[in-house]
Amino acid sequence: MGMPRTRTAARTAALFYPGSVAVAGLVHGLRGAPDDATIVVLQCLTLPGHLVVLLLLLAGAAVLGAAGPAAGTGAGMAPAPFDPMLLHTAAALVNVLVLRGLCAFARRVRAELRETREWRAARAGRVPREGRRQA
Repeated sequence: MGMPRTRTAARTAALFYPGSVAVAGLVHGLRGAPDDATIVVLQCLTLPGHLVVLLLLLAGAAVLGAAGPAAGTGAGMAPAPFDPMLLHTAAALVNVLVLRGLCAFARRVRAELRETREWRAARAGRVPREGRRQA
């Protein structure tokens, strides 16, 4: 049997969304990561996943004991223009996984409701639509 058309479109969109975010982050990094509206747009496009990834990174840093540079020393890491690309791509992947989980949950609830409706109809002595005879 063939795959339903909507699932094929959903899979294509699930590949296109993180891919486009990664390309936008790559272009942003190649431009030298200027402070412009590009980073704000990427943050808004990946918002729920962006917060989840940031919280996971902060929790990981707290567990590993990573601390920032000492105050007033000026010591720090070199600027990394491609870090936002990785962060936003991970956030887009989190968004895709969350949406996929919600869709699977909705399909399961719909199947359970349909099964319950058929069970109640059979218990009440009614014949489901598919089994009705034509007079």
